Amino acid sequence: MLYDSSEFAGEKDTNGDDITSPNGVVTVHRDPDVLFAEPTIESFEAAPITVKHPPVFLNPDNRSRFDQGVIRNVRKGDGMHADYLLADMVVRGREGLDAIEQKGIREVSPGYDAEYEPISGRPGNYRQVRIIGNHLAIVERGRGGRGVRIGDEEKEPQMAFKRKTW
Repeated sequence: MLYDSSEFAGEKDTNGDDITSPNGVVTVHRDPDVLFAEPTIESFEAAPITVKHPPVFLNPDNRSRFDQGVIRNVRKGDGMHADYLLADMVVRGREGLDAIEQKGIREVSPGYDAEYEPISGRPGNYRQVRIIGNHLAIVERGRGGRGVRIGDEEKEPQMAFKRKTW
């Protein structure tokens, strides 16, 4: 993944050095053993869904301003999805539902914190060594590409129950 070095302003790597790059582009590598580690998966369980990435990480004091639902059943994909983490999305907020149903926004982007280990002999290249999930954002275009998206192709919304008239 490619990041502008300004996105890491003030961040330190696992050696305590600034995360930088000689050309201004930081290249981040994420190995499967880190992405699919049990602590990573568990950290995303019940993470809030947002529309776009919020300007701050979510916490108990600000979560309600951005929360559009939750993800659950976070797991490693299989078959053609073996390179991805999958989750079931439960979207309840109007803004989130409208983004998906009315605007057709399908891509998602995880918000997380991570530790970055410099890759020896490759300035500007870092390996993520620990990932802690914070939220999952519904976005028009995610850094992970078109494959990181809502996979439910059902066209008609389903009601959990039918309305009864008395």
